[in-house]
Amino acid sequence: NPSYFGELIDFFGARKDIKEKTIRVIHNLSFVEDPTRILRAIRFEQRFGFRIGKLTLSLIENAVKLNFLGRLDGRRLLSELVLMLQEDEAILNVKRMKELDILRFIHPKIPFDDSTKVLLGNINEVISWYGLSFLEEKYERWKVYFLALIETLQKGEVLSLCRHLSMSEKERKEVLKLRDHTRDALVKMAKQRSLKNSEFYHLFSPLTTEHLLYLMARVTKKEAKKAVSNFFILCNGFRSPADRVGYR
Repeated sequence: NPSYFGELIDFFGARKDIKEKTIRVIHNLSFVEDPTRILRAIRFEQRFGFRIGKLTLSLIENAVKLNFLGRLDGRRLLSELVLMLQEDEAILNVKRMKELDILRFIHPKIPFDDSTKVLLGNINEVISWYGLSFLEEKYERWKVYFLALIETLQKGEVLSLCRHLSMSEKERKEVLKLRDHTRDALVKMAKQRSLKNSEFYHLFSPLTTEHLLYLMARVTKKEAKKAVSNFFILCNGFRSPADRVGYR
């Protein structure tokens, strides 16, 4: 209708919510109908710098107490977790999940202590470095953060977590295999003061980009970080961001 063109019809007050930077459900049974909305609320809250409204927060806390997230299909839970860990603010998502007692629905032994916070912060820095250095290279950043979350879990607990998230047998084996490779690399780098380039190659070559980034975040010695970054440079044919856009 030309006479009403451009008129905003807003039944649920969305414009007001956006102006006030508030995440709000449109009815009280929202999390009963779909508990994954809790995870999406957290994700959008952190992405846009909004806050979850008081009533919505109360409904989330009630849904957590009533174990609604515990009834979710594992694959749906994994899908939402992947989306949260793919975000630029992945650390804030994990922090908020801990505050709302939601991490236990992934696995009850996943920590969010000082060492985990430091590790997640290191991962953020490494991912930023990689993004600037290798602009065209694709990888799954959520896997780097996922490795940090399962860092302190025992093998049986990791397997239990993978089954809980409905990972296939192939996916479970990949998680365990590459976690073991990463740990072996950390042990060897800690034991030996210096390694030859050929030794670094054999140490790093079984690892994916995601696991190398995690390794780079985990090591504390500058020489070790340099070794991983050199491996990336040699294997990816490094060019600076300026070179990539045509500057010399």
